[in-house]
Amino acid sequence: MVVTCFDELVRTKGVALIRGDVIGGLSKDEGQAILNTLLNTYLIDHNFDKVRKFNHEPNQFNFEEYTQ
Repeated sequence: MVVTCFDELVRTKGVALIRGDVIGGLSKDEGQAILNTLLNTYLIDHNFDKVRKFNHEPNQFNFEEYTQ
């Protein structure tokens, strides 16, 4: 899956456009699920804590728990 963020309108309109292209063996539904998970993880504050922990405290990030 390739995800592209077009942020040219953020300063003037407060909007970013996101495009997700499904490639390889993914189905459209699988691609949609990946994009939804990505957006929910980055745009909802309490979910973003997982991103912060993964990036800044990788030894304390429980991958097994996250993938359940």
